[in-house]
Amino acid sequence: MGKIKYIIFSQGKIRRSLKNVFTSGKCTLGDKLKAGLFYAFFHQQFDQAVEDVKNLKQTPSNDVLLEIYALFKQATVGDCNTPAPGMLDFKGKAKWEAWKHKAGTSQDKAKQDYVNRVQSLIESVGLKD
Repeated sequence: MGKIKYIIFSQGKIRRSLKNVFTSGKCTLGDKLKAGLFYAFFHQQFDQAVEDVKNLKQTPSNDVLLEIYALFKQATVGDCNTPAPGMLDFKGKAKWEAWKHKAGTSQDKAKQDYVNRVQSLIESVGLKD
């Protein structure tokens, strides 16, 4: 199935941990550089997962696609900030409701959840060659 490209981070607490590193008076420049690299790597993993989801061997179910969509929107935009689609726009309404359901989830947590979900999909269906 290929190499696993992701590292699982704990509880989506990345931003808080990095803030502590950068604001702590006991922090060295090396610590700050490591933290910055870690954060950049975290975002690189998310970007890779966004590309990988387009290359799955099988198209996920509609429920999984909605979950991935909602996590992507929460990760990139934050809480849903658009009005609900019209009542006859069933697809748009389902996507909006899935995103709205993620309200209150931090963008970093949503990114990590997205990476984890894509990783589990890769492990179950694989990527196209």
